[in-house]
Amino acid sequence: SNVVKSNLFLFALLFLGTSALIWVLLRTLQKQLQLVKGVHRKTEVSQQRYSAAIEGNRGGVWEIDLAENTAFLSASLSGILGLPRKEHHIGVSDFMNLFYPQDREQFLAFARRAHMHGDFEFDIRVARFPLILHCSGRSSQRSGSEMRRIIVGVAFDITEQRRAQIRLKTTEARLQDALSSMTDSFVVWDARQRLILWNRRFEDFFSFKPGQLRLGMDHASVDYLAQTAIKSRSDNDSGEEFWSEYELHDGRFIRYIETQTAEGGHVSIGTDITEIRRQELALKANQQALQNTINVLHKSQNSIVELAERYEQEKVRAEEASQSKSDFLATMSHELRTPLNAINGFSDIMLKEMFGPLGDPRYKEYVGDILFSGQHLLALINDILDMSKIEAGKMTLNVEVMYLHEMVASVVRIVRGRANEAELELDVDIQPVREIEADPRYVKQVLLNLMTNAIKFTPAGGRVGVELVEKRSGIIVKVFDTGIGISEENIEKLAKPFEQVNEDASKQSEGTGLGLALSKSLIELHGGKFKIESKVGRGTTVMFSLPNTPIVQQEQEDVIDVHQEISKIQSDIAAVLNQNPVGATEDAYALVKPVEGQIPPEQNESAASEPEHNTAEPPDTGQDPKQSVA
Repeated sequence: SNVVKSNLFLFALLFLGTSALIWVLLRTLQKQLQLVKGVHRKTEVSQQRYSAAIEGNRGGVWEIDLAENTAFLSASLSGILGLPRKEHHIGVSDFMNLFYPQDREQFLAFARRAHMHGDFEFDIRVARFPLILHCSGRSSQRSGSEMRRIIVGVAFDITEQRRAQIRLKTTEARLQDALSSMTDSFVVWDARQRLILWNRRFEDFFSFKPGQLRLGMDHASVDYLAQTAIKSRSDNDSGEEFWSEYELHDGRFIRYIETQTAEGGHVSIGTDITEIRRQELALKANQQALQNTINVLHKSQNSIVELAERYEQEKVRAEEASQSKSDFLATMSHELRTPLNAINGFSDIMLKEMFGPLGDPRYKEYVGDILFSGQHLLALINDILDMSKIEAGKMTLNVEVMYLHEMVASVVRIVRGRANEAELELDVDIQPVREIEADPRYVKQVLLNLMTNAIKFTPAGGRVGVELVEKRSGIIVKVFDTGIGISEENIEKLAKPFEQVNEDASKQSEGTGLGLALSKSLIELHGGKFKIESKVGRGTTVMFSLPNTPIVQQEQEDVIDVHQEISKIQSDIAAVLNQNPVGATEDAYALVKPVEGQIPPEQNESAASEPEHNTAEPPDTGQDPKQSVA
């Protein structure tokens, strides 16, 4: 029984020991299982995090075993490269065919030298898709039946990043082009007053040499380089806006306006304000000139008032003189013609010895001289009175229907005796012409004056003639001679009252110089033209035209009342002085400054009265009767 007890004890002891050992082993196994589960859980979390990081960035893992000539692609990378989304084990050549041929050699070169150069990075383009991958890899060793080297790396899709970079570069290039084409200067400074952006206009304004400005240059250095181009500078800081104005040595004015940026820097935009400054200077000069003009206008007001008073006095004097002239001519007409008629009448009776002989023959000669002088004086008085009437505009025409060839024949009969005494030939073979309307007395007076002058200044043996040219609008009369002629510079004097030519041959004949002037005025009174052509030693031709019907003289415009004009100018000056000075500048100058090239009225009148020279006989053009026919 002791043996049994001893065996049972040993058996129990062995059972307890075995149980304890099993319990310890189970506890150990349980701890190992818990540890494995923890590692597995951590590995799973890490793998999830790694996968999320890789796949979230559109990337994946790749592996190249150069010894086995195989490549591994993770599921995410396979999906990016267009393969089924799972892990792939493919050959290296198949792996390389997934990329651009130009990038394959670079990839393999990096992979072969990885165990020597270490980590590497490069961008590679996908062959079948417009994708760019950023690859990074390193050399590693993997144990197995034998140690072998492999290349492990990751790849990320950076296509959008590259496109964004290209767009950014394009935008920067466009911005730079826009800044370069700006007419204003543009410069940007960062918060530390360093230069970060500028355009070519900024360089041109301050004459910077190419390459003199550099990115990151501090503000003080740029200011120092710009001092050579700056003549003066003025700043304005009103709190809301800060600007600086520079006067450059080349005469330009530049204004820079500064604006703060969000990062603490500032942008400066410079504008060329040279024209504005020049206009301001011109405006100041104009204002000064305007002030001078206003001063002149003030003085002119006083002068105009004095001028108006003097004009009124002179007007009264002129009217009194005109009245005196009229009274004098009326007296001349009565007081001189009455005794001259008696002198001429009694002289004619004594010359004809109607009541018996005078006795001594010299008395008859003296009486003839008295009669000639009286008739000459009477003709002179008549001419003066007629000229005065014409100048006063009081001469009127008594128009009748007449034939010029008959009038010429009548005048020839009157002057033939004088022509015979002077031994001259009269060429008056006149053909009949149509009738015209004119004042016979004045036409006869013109013909007598012209033919008498022709006979007077033609030497013996010469020829005097009359020619009539019939035109559609009227008749042209030519009185010609082969006399002494007149020089061209003296022709202008002949048709002016009391003008005589100082030729040696003309001094032998008496005259007042009114004949041609009166004849010209009478022809123009009919609406005709009067012209003289002459050459010294070859004779003179006087031509005048008479229209079919006398042209009705247009009524002269009412004479401008000078007093009213002066008052108007005075009002204009007062209006200018009351206006805005700037707006009144041109008007003020117009009042005090004469117009360049303006011809004084007296020159205009003189030019209008001068006869034309070297004008040939006008052809029959069928013009209106009111137009010139000479």
